[in-house]
Amino acid sequence: MLKVVIVEDEHLIRKWIKNCLETSDFDIKVVGEACNGVEGIQLIEAKQPAIVLTDLNMPLKTGFEMFEATTHLSYEKIVLSGYNDFHNAREAIKYQVVDFVAKPIRAEELYKALQIAIYRYQQMNVNQQTQIETAKVDIGLATYHGNDECVLKTLAYLHQNYSDNNTIAEISFQLGYSESYLYKRFKEEMGLTINQYKTKYRILKALKYMEDQPHLKIYEIADAVGFSDYNYFNRVFKKIIGMNASDYKEKLQE
Repeated sequence: MLKVVIVEDEHLIRKWIKNCLETSDFDIKVVGEACNGVEGIQLIEAKQPAIVLTDLNMPLKTGFEMFEATTHLSYEKIVLSGYNDFHNAREAIKYQVVDFVAKPIRAEELYKALQIAIYRYQQMNVNQQTQIETAKVDIGLATYHGNDECVLKTLAYLHQNYSDNNTIAEISFQLGYSESYLYKRFKEEMGLTINQYKTKYRILKALKYMEDQPHLKIYEIADAVGFSDYNYFNRVFKKIIGMNASDYKEKLQE
């Protein structure tokens, strides 16, 4: 569950956002609220959230000053902006802001920004946490740097539901796209089909289980990442990694 912090000086807006997040289907938890930039800095330092939703023009310190004071921490930034805030877009690029959500805030725009933020944070974590020193592996999962909403929503969905055996028809229905459009856009942008990407992502998660929880049996790892057939998992693992899962696990423990 990803931790979220809300920094907003208008009490009613802050409470409305919190309610939107807590009643959403995202795997997130609001771990704190702040009403100015100084409190925001303290909260970010204390809670180390994955995502921060913040106003820019606040008492004591602005949103950008808050970002500057917490550059040593990694988190995704969503700006809650008034009409006159869009001239700050260039400054926002410097701090890698995910998106501007214009006030008055609409729930669907907030959720769209959250989907992108969740994907970016998860992708950053994957990149940081899969640096296996004893056996570095390139499984061909490139980071997506584009802005195609369809692809971003699909990636966010796959990362949250990678162990589910949903068909492309079911995924496209969940995301609100036609099956043919989703298939085409994803393949064009990612160079892989949805099923190919999901399979490689499952293997990436299996590598993480081996690294972080070495006590788990191979069949337990296979089941955790969505493979009900242990033998099939072994065949896929060997095809992608180049060695059996048990051999790879042993290498990590040497």
